[in-house]
Amino acid sequence: MSLPDPIEVDERQQQPNGTILTVETVSFEDDYISVEFNVQNGYDSKIQLAELMNDVNKPGVILGDDTGFDYRYLPGDNQYLSVESGERMSGSINFVRSLEEDATSLTLEFNPKFTLQIDID
Repeated sequence: MSLPDPIEVDERQQQPNGTILTVETVSFEDDYISVEFNVQNGYDSKIQLAELMNDVNKPGVILGDDTGFDYRYLPGDNQYLSVESGERMSGSINFVRSLEEDATSLTLEFNPKFTLQIDID
């Protein structure tokens, strides 16, 4: 299977507390999917984009496709994606495994507050 070209998403979501998340690009590799994003914390205290997932008690961002497959988040040094009040963060996060062959869309969820649907061309 050939992998899709990177998708320029450039979608911005703002929460009532002033926090703004922008998902910029989704890229597909043989053994992982990468999501580039940036966030500006407009809230008056620290936020965590990767909150604990109840079923595994580990920090998580959820990426699933329309075939029902969920790709596992690979946390880095800042595993909870914590951002202090008034601070900005830019980076990439990776999810284990290549895209499922029959997938036509992805759903990306940074804690329950930010959810984004991404169509795959």
